Order: sequence, then C-alpha cells, then structure tokens
Amino acid sequence: FVPLFEAIGTMPPHLAAALEKDIYDVEMGGAERAEPVEGAKELIRWLDEKAIPWCVVSRNCRDSITLAAERTGITLPSLVRSRDEPPVKPEPEALWSAAEQMGVPGAECVMVGDFVFDLVGARRAGMRAVLVQRPEAAWKHWADVSFDRLVQFVDSLKAPLPMVPWEYGPLAA
Repeated sequence: FVPLFEAIGTMPPHLAAALEKDIYDVEMGGAERAEPVEGAKELIRWLDEKAIPWCVVSRNCRDSITLAAERTGITLPSLVRSRDEPPVKPEPEALWSAAEQMGVPGAECVMVGDFVFDLVGARRAGMRAVLVQRPEAAWKHWADVSFDRLVQFVDSLKAPLPMVPWEYGPLAA
C-alpha cells in the first residue's frame, strides 16, 4: 500500500524516472490483457437508463485507461480523470473536481472501487463508498457496503435494500 506516485517526488530524478517507466509498463501490460469485469457493462447501462452521471477517476495513466476500455469494449464517459491530471486519489480534490465537472454535489456522489485508495478518497471527500471485487480485503471496513462481485452490486441497484453507513456499523452490530 505504498503510495508510489507520492513517493516519486522524494526520489533522485534517475530513480523517479525509472519507477515512472516501470509503473507505466505494468499498467499498459495490464490494459493489454484487460477483460470486462462481469457486471461492468450492465452497471453502465443501468446508469445511462437512469440518466445518472458517472465518470472515471483513476490513479492509472490515461493511456492504460483508454487501452483497457478498447480491449473490453467499454465506452468511456466524457469525464475521465487519470494520474496525468493531478491531484489523484486518495486526495479529496480529485473527487471534488470530478463531481464539480459533472455538476453533482460531492455529498451526492458514490465512489465505486476495488482498492483502499478508492475508499480513503471517498471518506476524505465526504462521499459514500462501495467496494467491489475484493471479498478478502482487510480494509473492507472503510466501505459503506461491499460486494464480492460487481454483478452483485448491479443486482442490488435493481432491488435496493437499506444500508447501514460505515460509521454506524459498530452500533448496528
């Protein structure tokens, strides 16, 4: 869980450049092999049917986001924020900026993600957080709700149940 991009600024220039290249290569390799997560296209279709604005806010480089979308057949929204446009998650400004660009108050936004920086970013920005695809995550407690699989989240949107916000979890238990 080392915030590599933040650490780059503390490194000697030659090490920082080498690390940036290594991270870029890893991201592009992953994008090259990308497959759609079950439920992703259904989630996008549901959002579009309900006219709910959505965006992508990622710590990945823009090139890898674009390539992964092409490989998976997913059409990206008009608003895509990558690490190429700082600040990045978990800095709240990344999420506030995205919310503002969509014209949605931050308090009405929900972060759907699969990593701790998604959840921490949401908390810092005053947004709700949904964790997907990480059934064994030790940091699940940061999420308002978690689903082992994205498709389960999509199913829950079609038949919503009341949720206990994360900060009330211990009281509810």
